[in-house]
Amino acid sequence: EVAIAELFKNGTIGRHIKKVVKLYHQRRDYFCAQLKDKIGERISFKIPEGGMAVWAIFNDCNLEFVAKRALRNGLVIGNGKGYSITTMDYNSTRLGFASLNFTEQDRAIDLLYKSM
Repeated sequence: EVAIAELFKNGTIGRHIKKVVKLYHQRRDYFCAQLKDKIGERISFKIPEGGMAVWAIFNDCNLEFVAKRALRNGLVIGNGKGYSITTMDYNSTRLGFASLNFTEQDRAIDLLYKSM
């Protein structure tokens, strides 16, 4: 506890938070731009104000099929069933971006496009 308190007191934690918030905003903005440019007509999404994932609605394709095909192509995405209820299939899932650098994001979006 004393060590953590010292990191707050000397500003280390504050500097780290400022650095990672900037990094995650850059990753979010890049990811959303690539999604829009490469597959924007096939999915709908809003740029999130916070968090580390984009909520994507698959407009004209079956997400369960896309998720299975993506897995065969080496990309793991949720099939959306965990977000649906018995009376409504949202055909939507969360697409995480925070742990991926720009090159990895490009690869993931290319695999997603190939799977659609």
